[in-house]
Amino acid sequence: MPASSGRHRRSGVLRAILLGVGILQLNGIVEAQSLKTSDSPHPDKFVRRGLTRVARIGDYLYIEGGELTQLIGDQTKLEEGSQSTYLNSTLSIDMSKSWDASTVPIRIIDNKVSGKPPARSRPSVWVNQQDGSFYVWGGMVSYKKQRDMPRVPELYKFVADGSGGGKWSIETPSNPEFLRMVYLTEKAAFAATNEKAFVFGGVAGDWTDLTIGWGRTELVTGAIAFDMKTKTFEQIASDETSVGAVAEHIPNFSFGSSKQGVILVMGGCTPEKRLDGNGEIDYSKVECQSLNNLTIFDPETRQKHYQATTGPSPPTPREGFCVAGFSTKEGGYDMLLFGGENRVPETDFRYDDAWILSLPGFVWTKAPNMPAGRRAWHHCTPAGKRQVVSVGGTAPGWREPDIAPQGLLVFDMPSMTWKYDYDADAGDYESPAVIKEWYRNGSVSSHHTNTKKVSLTTNLDR
Repeated sequence: MPASSGRHRRSGVLRAILLGVGILQLNGIVEAQSLKTSDSPHPDKFVRRGLTRVARIGDYLYIEGGELTQLIGDQTKLEEGSQSTYLNSTLSIDMSKSWDASTVPIRIIDNKVSGKPPARSRPSVWVNQQDGSFYVWGGMVSYKKQRDMPRVPELYKFVADGSGGGKWSIETPSNPEFLRMVYLTEKAAFAATNEKAFVFGGVAGDWTDLTIGWGRTELVTGAIAFDMKTKTFEQIASDETSVGAVAEHIPNFSFGSSKQGVILVMGGCTPEKRLDGNGEIDYSKVECQSLNNLTIFDPETRQKHYQATTGPSPPTPREGFCVAGFSTKEGGYDMLLFGGENRVPETDFRYDDAWILSLPGFVWTKAPNMPAGRRAWHHCTPAGKRQVVSVGGTAPGWREPDIAPQGLLVFDMPSMTWKYDYDADAGDYESPAVIKEWYRNGSVSSHHTNTKKVSLTTNLDR
């Protein structure tokens, strides 16, 4: 046998071995790739998203922070003990076109850029429509992620590019020494006017701020303000604190000549902290804010006012709910409130109800319950001219699939109907018929005859 034949046989065997190794490697790569998680999984793989925040800028809805669960590889259901993974990327949805929640594309924006905030849950987010940006402050690091937090708190800014993308950066305040005097928080109420952003209360711990020792918890009192023009932070002193409250900026109401509107701070609780400062806050001993008495914050004078509401009010205690509103052509303001958590006396109880609060009457109207089940720690925003879009929401567990496709819910305010599709061509906003009837009957006058009315000014010719 020629020597060349032996070489050919050996080389053929070697090629076969190498080919086999290559196939095994390729299969390993394919298998590894199939087991990877995605920040925007295919709708068939999506299970649940929660603890996230949204910001609508121009024609796009941006999703930042939070955690999600998803099916990986050939999984048909999540196994016992499966947990959520943290969101590394920023996502966006095109709101200039109508879409169905089960098929709408959700873009993943490249997160391998400098200035991107660490993966956090329940941060405070301030939207600045003047320059097409939003800020991220604080939030909780996922239990699965290393505590790769900066030693000194940082403020992150995202500037949208008008086409569903954008750029992150670290915003350096004009008084950087302020950052060494405050804690980063989660579960805080937050809102922004055209000029200033505010964070009210919240809780800080070793999962939010490196300067807090292991196992310690701090309830944060008062508020902080950030001037988006001068880039200046300010501490607003107060003995009050609240965890899980929600704030809503109402631009067309004000006190006196103020042009910054007012901010409603609603719900939330003040738990009791252990005297030694260690361990979790005690939810068995709390004072919670009823939703039949609202706090109105003046962003210019920094004073707080209180206003009683009328009509059956949403049950409380309530934390981590969602609020989004619209100005009416008559000069009023209507806002949707839905979902949330009640940890007193139970733990992990979620609401599935929805309500509309209308100003200037401060009247609550019951809306249809959510069709997609109980949820808390979701986030929502006005979309188009008359719809509210909600993203995510936790159930008692992360393995329970969200009935809402990709965690997206839509509420049409005038018709008071829930949907899983968004209509980009929906008409102008009109108050629901039941609310119009309430004002036509003169109920606003009779209501304020029996309750204290704050001196808000606006165009109220209804």
